[in-house]
This record gives sequence, C-alpha cells and structure tokens, in this order.
Amino acid sequence: MQEEYRNNLRHLERRIKNLEAKLESAYRSNIKMRKNWMDVFEDLEKEMKKTEKIFQRHIKQLCRKLLKAEQERDEARDKIKEQRLEIYDLKTKLEEEQGKKQQLLAQINRDYENSSIPSSKKENRKKIANSREKTDKKEASGIMVEA
Repeated sequence: MQEEYRNNLRHLERRIKNLEAKLESAYRSNIKMRKNWMDVFEDLEKEMKKTEKIFQRHIKQLCRKLLKAEQERDEARDKIKEQRLEIYDLKTKLEEEQGKKQQLLAQINRDYENSSIPSSKKENRKKIANSREKTDKKEASGIMVEA
C-alpha cells in the first residue's frame, strides 16, 4: 500500500511537473506573444506619427497658401475699390466737362434769333443789300418840326 501510495505520489508529482512545465511554456508563449503585439502596435504607432507629421506639414502648407490667397484677394479688392473710385471720379469729371461743352456750344450757337445779341453784332454776318435807288433830294435831318 505504501508502495502504491508512493507510485501514485510520483505519478502525480510527474504530472504536476509536466503541467507546471506546460504552464511555464504557455506563460513564456504568452509573454512572447504580448511582446510581438507590443512591437506591432509600436510599429503602427510610429507609422501613424509619421503620417500625422506628413499631414501636419501638409496642413501648414495649405494654411500658408490660404493666407497668401486671402492677402491676394484683399489686395485685389483694394485695387478694385481704388479703380471704382477712380472710375467714379472720371465719370463725374466727364459729366462736368460734357455740361461745360453743352454750355459752350450753346454760347457759340447764340445769335440774334435766340438771344439778346443784335444781328449787327453777329460775326460773319451777311451784309444787307441796299435796294433803294438814290434820289437828288436832301436827307432829312432827323428832327421834325410840328406845325
């Protein structure tokens, strides 16, 4: 009975040793697998950071381009505003000059028919022909005496 007990005890001790060895192996395998997974995650994290840096650089470039485009747009708006003001000034001056032109043309075209200027003051006037025949009578002195 003691012999059988010792055999059972040895058998159980061997079985415990085998199970402990398997447990140790599983534990090492688990550690190795965890290490591999951590390596994979670290690699993925490095790639992600690398990609993030690339995107950050790209975002900065786009921001610079955006700022430059906004500045150019603002400059163009200012230029357009200046041109509109200049056009407005030029149109105003043109209207004034056209008014002056009309006034001067009206002054030039005035004659004895549409103004108070006598026909004798008209430039390039046509000489009125005297169609009267001369007589031997003396001219009347302009004063008439009443009788």
